[in-house]
Amino acid sequence: MKILTVTLSKIANKALTEAVSILQKGGVVIYPTETAYALGADATNIRAIEKIKKIKTRPRGKPLALIVANFAMAKKYGFFDARARSFAKKFWPGPVTLIVKRTSALPKEVAGIYIGMRMSELAWAQKLTKHLGKPIISTSANRSGASTLYSARRARKEFQVAPMQPDLMLDAGTLPKRKPSAIVHLGFKNIRILRKGTIKVF
Repeated sequence: MKILTVTLSKIANKALTEAVSILQKGGVVIYPTETAYALGADATNIRAIEKIKKIKTRPRGKPLALIVANFAMAKKYGFFDARARSFAKKFWPGPVTLIVKRTSALPKEVAGIYIGMRMSELAWAQKLTKHLGKPIISTSANRSGASTLYSARRARKEFQVAPMQPDLMLDAGTLPKRKPSAIVHLGFKNIRILRKGTIKVF
């Protein structure tokens, strides 16, 4: 696993270009978000999706979530009715994942009928998906069952002994400890809050 040292406040073009190139080739990148370090891959690439599941040792059938660059991208991969559009307008960008019906533009290997997606407020996550031109997987950069990773050092240590490693890590040091994103399921008549986060939805 290659490691590039970056800062949260300033995007390094060289590191961004290398990370996007790896994503384009079906690779997996550890990147910082506003909640924790995440594992990312091209959400439209089935081989990349399978790779990220193997790295994370994620059980088959468990859905993954996405980060999108903007609302236009979100609409391509998920169905947004008036209520969903209203939630996106109110809470994006930010740590709120909205679950909507998946469109056929997204492989079923990512999720079933529904897909969770959000627009990150952190520059690195925004730039990665914007320059890739596609949504990226956003799943916490820890193997299934392990604790959330806020420290790049801990992430390196955890994946050094993993049977399969990510291709690149964007090391931004230790991130502020925050709750994970809120998860709001909009696929039912009554809105369901599946997980509370730092932002109060209701």
